[in-house]
Amino acid sequence: MNDKEDKSTRLPLPTGKRLPAMRSDLVLRGIRDLAQLRAIKAKVLVVDDEEFLVEIFREWLETEGYQTEGAGNGAEALERLKTFNADLVLCGIRMPVMGGVTFLRRSQNDYPGLPVILMTAGDSLTEHEAIKIGAAAFVKHPFSFDFLINLIQSIMA
Repeated sequence: MNDKEDKSTRLPLPTGKRLPAMRSDLVLRGIRDLAQLRAIKAKVLVVDDEEFLVEIFREWLETEGYQTEGAGNGAEALERLKTFNADLVLCGIRMPVMGGVTFLRRSQNDYPGLPVILMTAGDSLTEHEAIKIGAAAFVKHPFSFDFLINLIQSIMA
């Protein structure tokens, strides 16, 4: 190698050889890819028997950078968790096959430490009871999307 050549863009290898200078467009692309990876906040599993609610919540969360999956009941959610490594579950309470409370109890055994937010439009379960059985939070419809995002962020912090 010529002594007058700029050595700042070359990395020494253990054998004494040097790598070719990196192309700036590849470096910039790598930085953008890293920024996109950091923008992905968490993986959220949305569970409800109302398919349109699952889709609405998923779309909202994805616009905020969350990765999402959906499930139509607690049993389906437990199956999804085998392949989707969720960081948090947003789960309705009243659902066929397996409701939210049963899902919460089963998920605590199978996935200890997995936060579950229980949500309902009007159930006899109270917030105190939900927290007592292990829910990370309990919310009643209607609630704002901003409220939900803030809640998720506070639980994930």
